[in-house]
Amino acid sequence: THLIPDQLVGNFINDIFVDQSNHVWIGSERGLSETFGGTWVTHDQTTGLGGSEVNAIAQDQQGTLWFGTNRGLSTWNGTSWTTYTTEDGLSNNGIACVTIDHAGNVWVCYDWRGYGVSMYDGSVWTSYTATDGLADDDVNDIAVDAEGDIRVGTYGSGVSEFDGTTRSTYSDEDYNWISD
Repeated sequence: THLIPDQLVGNFINDIFVDQSNHVWIGSERGLSETFGGTWVTHDQTTGLGGSEVNAIAQDQQGTLWFGTNRGLSTWNGTSWTTYTTEDGLSNNGIACVTIDHAGNVWVCYDWRGYGVSMYDGSVWTSYTATDGLADDDVNDIAVDAEGDIRVGTYGSGVSEFDGTTRSTYSDEDYNWISD
């Protein structure tokens, strides 16, 4: 961990997240800045972060922080880093988004198009693509609604929804367009 007073590690900000302890985490193209009580801490590959570019940040119910980087998905439990990569079951190491569902499963989408989404249940990574019912393999974002349904936003094919039993897709083809 590097202490750099009043300084961000990078100016191209990809994500900002406030954790359960009110620490602010700022993901950038050059690493991760953490600020609390006027102190700035830099986390990067030299301190255990998986990749130099941090694109997405989430926190699970146990307080573990999850960081989507250009070289895998890193976790910080407050004392140590763990990084998951393709060797652990990810479809790609470039992580673009991270979401935690109500059951504590971790969902990721990828920087590079064509990899669908992957879900980690605490033991095993499972990947889902168009062959599994996603609207498209090119995914931009994942969200969980109040009922726990998973919403997957695709790049050009609308939104896929999974409620634990049924998969649905919504696109502008379903919209009743009115022409002038």
